[in-house]
Amino acid sequence: MKVKQKSVCQTCRTRKLGCDGKRPGCSQCVLSGRFCDGYSTNWTFVSQDDGLPKAKEQHSKWVQQYSKSHLHSPDDVMEHSQYANDSVSLLPSLRPDNNDFMGLIIQNYIPGDQLMITDGITDDKGSRICGSWIEVLPVLENQSARDPVLPTAIKALAGSIGSQKQEANQSILSCSQPYQVAIRALRKSFARPDHTFRTDLIAAAMCLTLVELMLPESLPALTAHVKGVGLLLLTYGPEACKSGALHKLFVGFRPLLVLEAFRHRQPVFLASPEWFEIPFFILSPSLMQRLLSKAVIIPSLFRKCDEILDTPCASDISEIRGICRSFIDIVRQLEDWETSTRVEIGRPYFWNQDKTFSSRSPPTFEESFLWYDNVTMANVFTHLWAFHIVCLSEIERLMLLFPETLLGETSLLSLKDVGDITSRTLTLSKQICLSMEYLMQDEMKLFGPASTFFPLQVANEKLRAYGPANQEYVDYIEQLVGRLVRKGLRSAPILVPTGRT
Repeated sequence: MKVKQKSVCQTCRTRKLGCDGKRPGCSQCVLSGRFCDGYSTNWTFVSQDDGLPKAKEQHSKWVQQYSKSHLHSPDDVMEHSQYANDSVSLLPSLRPDNNDFMGLIIQNYIPGDQLMITDGITDDKGSRICGSWIEVLPVLENQSARDPVLPTAIKALAGSIGSQKQEANQSILSCSQPYQVAIRALRKSFARPDHTFRTDLIAAAMCLTLVELMLPESLPALTAHVKGVGLLLLTYGPEACKSGALHKLFVGFRPLLVLEAFRHRQPVFLASPEWFEIPFFILSPSLMQRLLSKAVIIPSLFRKCDEILDTPCASDISEIRGICRSFIDIVRQLEDWETSTRVEIGRPYFWNQDKTFSSRSPPTFEESFLWYDNVTMANVFTHLWAFHIVCLSEIERLMLLFPETLLGETSLLSLKDVGDITSRTLTLSKQICLSMEYLMQDEMKLFGPASTFFPLQVANEKLRAYGPANQEYVDYIEQLVGRLVRKGLRSAPILVPTGRT
């Protein structure tokens, strides 16, 4: 009689594949993007630790919070739908498969020149854009037949995108229904014991994160989804993110995790060296991923700076100088990175473009727009300048509060005083504004406009803070926010507040 080996997972056993028996998911399943069904065993394992690791404690706490978190009610979602069309979402009514839903998402999210025919998993050269994780959704959907969570999330995302379309021969579906079904399915899946090692849950939460960008008043729910994906990735660990579907999901969501840390001015686990080294051990990081590895430490410096400024009288002089020099070091590293990148590219990475503005109210400033080779380069440099600005802003704030303590520190940046910092900050903010038309082109689909939120928010804040001399740029940003809303990104007024309701 042949005895079943307990070191072979059920997925590999069914497919008659070799299995290395790693737990909780074997390497064959993890690296190929398949869902590992686990191991048939009657054994009971007793933990020798008195307490759970910190990550698992945070994960359990988040699961409880997620089920009670402020997500949109049906009325909120219907308001979103009516705001779009004074109607409801128009989607294909296809129950046998979701090919039309996926086609709608891919065609409307990924920029035209980035669409590639792939199997959704193989990516020998790595992902050029962070939005390419969309390509793995059909593969993961086919693997998650036992659980409707990913198909319902895909349907909800297609519903939000479809609300922008008015096409013939399509049946009407309420925008609220797929969203609510997806939220219920996600919460139900998180209640299952095996939820911590399911790639489809990460993909589903990522889909719903995009949905939140298309809903007004979406910050609480957006934060809940981003935090959830982060804790799921943390549970997997960096080794599991080296290749396969999980690598693409990691690469796709890493910018949101980092930028959310910037928004909350809190450290993020991605700042640990293993998280910007191990996931890129097999597939080389793109320019954007390399930039994020430089910037991911900045939110932890924010928190240190806030702690000093909360009790300025109690702060030690060495602490004040130390945090200021830390920001100066980051600025110098960003400058060096930009220089080396320029050499690596070997050609101008942006150039002046004549204004071809379609709005009824064109911008009044005289400067030409900046144009780029591709969406990746536009994203890299607008975010680079935004990271540069936030560091300069912290240096400026420290120098205004502790002028005598920090006298001469800015000489390390070839800046004489606070006035020089202001001048450089304004220049970078205007460069961000001048880059927006490239990302707002129709051929950039939703990915290009959605990529503008963080740099545009940073530029908007500084241009407003530095007075009425920059009003023409402030007015232009208000126009941009309105255009983002018309493109379907109704969270824009919240993520880039302009003072208008």
